[in-house]
Formats: sequence, structure tokens, C-alpha cells
Amino acid sequence: MRQAIWCLAATLAMTAGAWAGESGSYSGRVIHPDGSPVPNASVLLPEFGDVPSRGETKTDADGRFKLTVIEPPDRPLHRVGPALRIELPKIGATYVDPRRLTLFPGTNRDLGEIVLDPGRRYTGRVVDSVGHPIEGAVIECVTYRYVMGHTVETIGRESKVTTDAEGLFVTPVMPLGAPVFAARKQGYLTKYHDERVVNAADADGRLPDLILLASKPIDGRIVDAEGRSIAGAKINASGTETTSDAEGRFVLHGFKDEDDMRLQVDVDGFTFINWGVKRNDQGFEHYEVAAASGIDDRDAETYRKQMEKITVKSPALEVVLQRAAHITGTAIDAETGEPVEISRIVLCTFTRKADGEAVLNGCRLSRFEQPKPGEFSVEYGYPTAYHLAVSAPGYADGEAFTPPVTKLQPIDSIVVKMTRKLPAGEVQNGRRISGVVTDDGAPLAVGRVGLWKPRKNGNAVNAYITRGRTTAGDGYVEQSAVIENGRYSLTVPYQDEAWYLIVETPERVAALEGPIAVAKDERKEVNLETKIGEVVRGRVEGETPDVPLYAVLFSDIGLQYVSRVRPDGSFEFASVYPGEYGLKVGSDALRDSEVPADWRGSDRPLEERLAIFARRNEPWKRALRVTIEKGKPADGLTVGFEQ
Repeated sequence: MRQAIWCLAATLAMTAGAWAGESGSYSGRVIHPDGSPVPNASVLLPEFGDVPSRGETKTDADGRFKLTVIEPPDRPLHRVGPALRIELPKIGATYVDPRRLTLFPGTNRDLGEIVLDPGRRYTGRVVDSVGHPIEGAVIECVTYRYVMGHTVETIGRESKVTTDAEGLFVTPVMPLGAPVFAARKQGYLTKYHDERVVNAADADGRLPDLILLASKPIDGRIVDAEGRSIAGAKINASGTETTSDAEGRFVLHGFKDEDDMRLQVDVDGFTFINWGVKRNDQGFEHYEVAAASGIDDRDAETYRKQMEKITVKSPALEVVLQRAAHITGTAIDAETGEPVEISRIVLCTFTRKADGEAVLNGCRLSRFEQPKPGEFSVEYGYPTAYHLAVSAPGYADGEAFTPPVTKLQPIDSIVVKMTRKLPAGEVQNGRRISGVVTDDGAPLAVGRVGLWKPRKNGNAVNAYITRGRTTAGDGYVEQSAVIENGRYSLTVPYQDEAWYLIVETPERVAALEGPIAVAKDERKEVNLETKIGEVVRGRVEGETPDVPLYAVLFSDIGLQYVSRVRPDGSFEFASVYPGEYGLKVGSDALRDSEVPADWRGSDRPLEERLAIFARRNEPWKRALRVTIEKGKPADGLTVGFEQ
């Protein structure tokens, strides 16, 4: 599994800048399932990407809290960001999804009652292949929630416990969700209990034994192009971290020969290594992950041949680091030509569609030097063409494309033109949508307008997940503007025929308009009128699992609503924007059977793996279709639970 990261391609318009932003707040009440208050629970908006935690508070004796958050002007909290984490040790943890956390400067957003379900402790034993207990094994404990088919985010904090002389361990209280335990001990292969094993534990939380098999360590060495040892290299092998010694040597434990390992090596002054590595009877084979990202995976034979071209075989795992090559250039004000001091640079590889549109991938926040304001030098480690997204306080992101190179060499004279952001209400040249938002004929007093993009439906392996069920995915906000005196103005980052505008107030989604076509340098006036959301009520019928359930409404264009199912099986959505929706019932503790599990298993033939990967996500396949019309509450819906 891998943890979710901020999708830079979708949020380049929201880059880090000065922290002199406006503040808003969230409030709510944390309760137990029986309705009693939960005092002294931690309420935290954790770090997200390169943005540190934005605040933490505690619930009072009645379970109530108010969390004031300062919003950076260049990183709005508008349906994107971290989930709000609510946690009380020895009880459990839960979260509020980012789509409910749009912040309104100077205004409080009431999140209502938040139920903190009690978690579970688990007990287990770690033994070797003949059943002897293993003392001192480290058990890493974490609960995940799935946001895509095989992409997760954590619920609550990660923790570690150690086995005693009998090989026994007791976990902390684990939040409800998808708990995973990893047992590690030097000299043994790492063993996992995933959520399918953990959630099948008996009533006392007793887990099957974790049986550790002896492992053959992997010895490696880090050297430069002249064969000289490199000490202090930071090495990450699929989550296992170590550092090279004075002779450049390192040892990795816990991997089988057939394991596909992601090896990353990071040393100042040298190229960053990102390899896929596998050990076999002849030694090792590796490939550059960046080179593999563009390979055609639709045909097994083509895929196999292309992978063979980029795979290097060697008797030993020796990583030869090249001196870092650099991309150098300047960032200048688009109007004055004066240098602009840079706050960060995101470096991406890219491919181009037939129409020339660039599709970014492999994005990462990059180290860079800035000897003078606006002059930059950024490292790159693989010969190809790159896209640079450059951020500076007070400016919209600037971008530039480098020419392709076939070897590591200096790429210089890159010029990034930065366009200054204008105060609210002023209109900037270039692509822009502006207008007035009215509510019952009067200018909307408090609200936010987002430039909105629905997600593109992909394969079933990477299906979007909400509360354990496949959906069409939540839309994302490319640009956000606070409504002032009823007006808004949004920069449009690129021309497209399918933009949407979403209007939110602290109480509801109030308008959704689109699709809207915006041509190059076009400026559009789009006035918006809010609509009242409708109440949706229903009941879950039939047999259900013994876990908290949630009703999920989703639309093709990215609107989603989530409501906790009450003990009597009923659920209610207070204000749903009119439209066509799919309705499902799920839980973070359960996995949707529409998502292929273990599809990358080494025992599967390549043809079978590629066929599974090509299978499309079909979120509507087992959804109840619901039409919400203006002025017509939807009542009496019935939906069954399906695994």
C-alpha cells in the first residue's frame, strides 16, 4: 500500500506563499455512539504536503470545540487539504473529510455532531518457522482509510510495540478502519497482517500468529562515478530506511527474492535515485521508475519488451551516483521584467497528448538554490524533458518546459514569467471568469467560488473510494475566490471546454454551473444564482455487518455527500444540491469487492495482471440511482448493504 500525497497536477494554482492569511474557524461537538459527550479529545488539522499543521485544540467537558485556522492566501482550504482528525487515546480516532472543510475567512463553520466510535485492541504472537517465540520484534501499528483502490491515508497516529520473551504483543487501541500490522525483526522477512486478517480477529481481538521466515540480507554499496565510496547516503527501500556507512555500504533486511522493491537514494550534490529493484538467482535487476512511467501497458508482449530495454542486470547491488545536473534560469515579473524571489519549485516529467496538451507525472517538490532573487538552480537526475512549476508570494504559479536531453547535462537559460495576483475585485488579463453570485435576488454575503474539475474515471485498481465504496470521485478545485460584495473573479489556468463553477456557503453547496468552455485569453462573465438543497432520507435494509455504516451520495461531476447510518438503519442528508446521484452504503472497515485485490501478485502471469489493470471502474454498477429535484425532498429511499 502507499499513502496518498497531494496531487500536484491538480493543485498547482494553490502553492505555498506567505502565511499572512485570513482566519476562519470550525466548531462542533464530539460524542460517543450513545450521544454522550467526549471531553478532552484532540481536534487537529494535521500537516499536508509541505504545509505544517494549521492548529489543534481540545474538546471541553460537553465535547464541544472551536478551532481557529489561519489560511495562507496561496493555499486555500476549499474542498482540498488534510482531513480534520479527532482522537482520544484509549478510545479511538475519527475524521472529517476535506470536502466538508471549506474555510470561510472571518466566519465559523459548524460541523455538527461528530461520533467517535470506540476502537479495538488486538493481541498476537510473533514466532519463527518452527513455532519458537521471537522476542524484540517491532510491531508497527496503523489504521488506514482507502481513498483510492490501493491508495490510503491514515486515521489517527501510527504507533509501535515490541514483543516480549514469549513473542506476545498488545496493540494500542486502533481506530475503526483498515488496521494493518507489520512485524519486523533483523534477520527475518517482514510479515504483515492486513485489514482482512485483522478485521476477522475473534471477539477478544486475538490475531493469528505472525510467522517470520529467516531472510537473506541484501548487501549494497553507494559509490560515485569514479568508484569512490559515498558515506551518509539516505536510503529508503519500500519504507525501510537506512544510511550508508563510511565505505558506502548498507544492508537491507526483510525482503524476499521475488519482491519488487522501490529503492530511493538521496545525497546532496548527486542525482536522486528512484529505482525498481528485484533480487534473483543471478544477482539483481533494476530500472529507472521515471523511464517506466511512460511505457505502454495495454499489451503484455509490448510491455515486456519495453521493460527489458530499460532493465539493467548486475551481480551485485551497486548504486553509482552521478554528480547532479542542474536546470538553471530566472523567474521574472511578466510586466516589469524584474527578478521575482522564488518560494518553491515543483519538478515534473510529462507526456503530451495528440493535441499537444501536457500530462504531468512524477511530480516532486525539489531542492533548489537561489543565489540571487529570481535566479534558480534545481537538480534533476534523469535525462528527459521537464515541467517546472515556480511559486512566489503574491504571484500566480509560473511554468516552463525544458527541452529534452538524452544525457545528464546542464539545462540553462530557462525563463519563467510570473504574473502578479491582483486584489479581489480587480480583473487580470488572460483567461478569467468573473461574475455576481445572488441568493434570493440579493448579493450572496458569505461564500466561496471554486473553479471546479470533475475527476476522470479510471481503472478499477485505482477506483475512487469514499467510506469503503467505489464512486466517481470527488471533484477538485483548481482556483478559489472568496465572494466579496456578491462578486468573484477567478484566473483560469488553461483553456478547456469542461470547467465548472461551484459555490459554497458555510451551510451547503449553493450552486454548480457547467460545463463552461474557456478559450485562450478569454474573459467570461458568469452570474450565478444559488439553489436551496433538498433533504434526502432513507433506510438501510437487510443484513448488515457489525461496524458503523455510512450512506454515500455521489454524482458523475464530482459532488459527494456522506451521512452516518443510525442504529435503526435510517440516514438523512440535510441539504443535497439538485442533480443525479448514485447511493451506496459502506464503511472504512470494509473493502469494496469491485476493487481487484492482490492484482500485482508475483504468481499471476503478466497478461493477467495487465488485463486486471485495464478493467474500468464502474461506480454506478451497484448504486441506487437517485434524482434530486428542486423543491422536492427525497424521502423513503431504501438501499441494501452490499460487500
